[in-house]
Amino acid sequence: MRITCFFLKTLPIILSNGIIFISFSTSEVAHVQAARLLKVRADLHRRLPLEKFAILHESSNKFLSESETICGRQCYGLRPTVSAQARSYLETFHTNRMNTIRAILEAENWQKAEVACEFPPIFACLLDPEVDLKSVERTSGSTSTGMFGVHHQYYKTFS
Repeated sequence: MRITCFFLKTLPIILSNGIIFISFSTSEVAHVQAARLLKVRADLHRRLPLEKFAILHESSNKFLSESETICGRQCYGLRPTVSAQARSYLETFHTNRMNTIRAILEAENWQKAEVACEFPPIFACLLDPEVDLKSVERTSGSTSTGMFGVHHQYYKTFS
């Protein structure tokens, strides 16, 4: 009788621990399998448009958080893969944008242009932190045009 009573009292605890262990194990297996799938498709994911990658990343994070909530523990099978793919996507995204900007700038035809006399002192301050507006020299030729100088380099300006 005592053994039966003890068994009946501990049975819910044993079952509860078993269910928790099964849910954690199942979740961990699902994370490992999802990580394998993501790794196989890593090259494709790196080249997705931003909107589609955002959906994939959000879905992966939602799966992670919901499965961790269900099993009550943090699972580590999928998290590093999701982080690595996000890092890889951002590196590819940045490289593509830099290549595009580089191509645009190389194709640009740069020509000298006259600059209004108000702007050169501002440019000088932005380009050289040692220059302040008070140290900028300004010589005027006529009323409509003048010369602007920083460190003995002179630029033509107009009013």
